[in-house]
Amino acid sequence: MISLNSLIQSLTFVLCTSFFLGTFAYAEEKLPKELRGVEVKQKLGARIDLTLPFVDHKGKERTLKSYFADNKPVLLTLNYYNCPMLCTIQLNSLVDAMKKLPKGYGKKFRVVTVSINHREDAKLAAAKRKNYLKQLKRKDIEWEFMTGKKKHIEVLSKTVGFKYRYLPKKKQYLHPAVVFFVTPDGKVSQYLGLPYVTRDVKFALVTASKGRLGSIFEKLIMSCFIYNSTDGQYTPYAYGIVRLSGVLTVIVLAIMLLLFWTRERQRVEKMT
Repeated sequence: MISLNSLIQSLTFVLCTSFFLGTFAYAEEKLPKELRGVEVKQKLGARIDLTLPFVDHKGKERTLKSYFADNKPVLLTLNYYNCPMLCTIQLNSLVDAMKKLPKGYGKKFRVVTVSINHREDAKLAAAKRKNYLKQLKRKDIEWEFMTGKKKHIEVLSKTVGFKYRYLPKKKQYLHPAVVFFVTPDGKVSQYLGLPYVTRDVKFALVTASKGRLGSIFEKLIMSCFIYNSTDGQYTPYAYGIVRLSGVLTVIVLAIMLLLFWTRERQRVEKMT
């Protein structure tokens, strides 16, 4: 025989489930048709074809490989230069995050922005590059703005899981806002979503560099955070915080014991 409490609990579960499913279905139904399929499907570990040719801001054709020549990780963004809003918000947020990186840190990585609009040219790329470098005010950060052919843009976008859509009537692109962190050998190691935080950018660069970037202290701090692939951000990690606290406690105790031992030794030497 089913008790009254069990019946109430079951009914509550059914009602809550129905409510959330109904809300989800409503949200899906209300999502504009144009936005369906505009998303990022994370492909961690995917290898980018570094032989893909694009055109730099000077109008010179270069393969992506030329930006991975000296073991530096690459911070990659896919935008378009005539974007009326989202690209500006995204790149401004990235500028704010990179501004606060330690002095000289920019020499350890590169930033590459590729336009998803094959109609845009090097002249427009150069103008955008000049504008953002002026905002950034960091001579140590190398930031390239590129254009390319449609087929090459599509290959790159597909590899990193970046799905966008062109609206011919509005002459605009619907696209996500995400930063891809790529290892020196061309593998996607991390995705970051808006807003960009200096801490998260540093952590993602340390991961992309396979540990070559970042001081020992930064790596210890990084152990207190865990990468949330759903949000594309780093969040506090309880076990990591406890572990780091334990390590710091041991270090402090060791220093105190060393100081105590040194003082005792000096006291004994004076007595003798």
